[in-house]
Amino acid sequence: MGNFCPNCGRELAEGEVCNCTSANATAETVVNAAQETSENAAGSAANTANSSAGNLYEQAMNQQQSYNQANAGNSSGASMASSPVTATLALIWPSFLKVWKSPVEVGRDYVKGADKLLSFFFYIIEALCAAFFALVAVGKVYKSINQSFNDSMYGYFYDEDILTIPYARTFFSVLIVAVIISFIFAGLVCLCNKLYGNSMSFKEAMNLVAVRSIVVAPIFLLALVVTLILPTVGYFIFAVANIKAVLVMMEILPNYCAATRDKMVKIMFTTLIVVIIVASIVSIIIVPFVLPNEFYSSINEFSGM
Repeated sequence: MGNFCPNCGRELAEGEVCNCTSANATAETVVNAAQETSENAAGSAANTANSSAGNLYEQAMNQQQSYNQANAGNSSGASMASSPVTATLALIWPSFLKVWKSPVEVGRDYVKGADKLLSFFFYIIEALCAAFFALVAVGKVYKSINQSFNDSMYGYFYDEDILTIPYARTFFSVLIVAVIISFIFAGLVCLCNKLYGNSMSFKEAMNLVAVRSIVVAPIFLLALVVTLILPTVGYFIFAVANIKAVLVMMEILPNYCAATRDKMVKIMFTTLIVVIIVASIVSIIIVPFVLPNEFYSSINEFSGM
């Protein structure tokens, strides 16, 4: 009976030892080595690919950052001139609301830290409101005068406008004068504070008058609406708005600087007296420009009847 290998079943000669196990081991070793080599190669390739991808991403990010920095530099240089105005325009509405809701508390901080350009815009807002109010008020006055002329000269039922309203001249005259008066007001506030020993810069005085502009502007619009219905009441509201604004300024002054508490009344009284005088002089100068020549001729004709 022959001998056979218990592993592979090959027939063996007498005394022969089968080497199938060593061959399988060698083959297995070769296969494992090949697999390991393949895996190492694949891993190396993957690492190389990942490393390459990481480097590319890093390069791309660096390029993007460089691009952004270059654009930021260019844009900042290009917008350097317009950025203060743009920033100020963005502050108008939120600053207006905060000061108007709390004119004394918030107004005190506004006087200390606000920019002059922002205050200038608030001067313009007040002037616009005053100019629109003036259009309505002058329109009511002209209507009354025309009606009086018609009743006296032609009879009650005659309805012809003898005087025409100079809308453009009225609007722009009041607009310009209101802005000028605000600057004059600020200058007088600064001057009177210095005369009474209180240190206040012109910028702070401008900001204080700007708080007044914020307070009166919405009330001017209310007076405009009321004047369309009840002119006398509308004029009264317009006057009350200015009184309220002065009271707010008087409240801010002692909070702004304790040294002004005893001198507050003197400072505001002196300032207001001078402002009233200046405003009266300006009104005397500007009224003939606003009123047309027909107004004076009609007045003379009406007086000679």
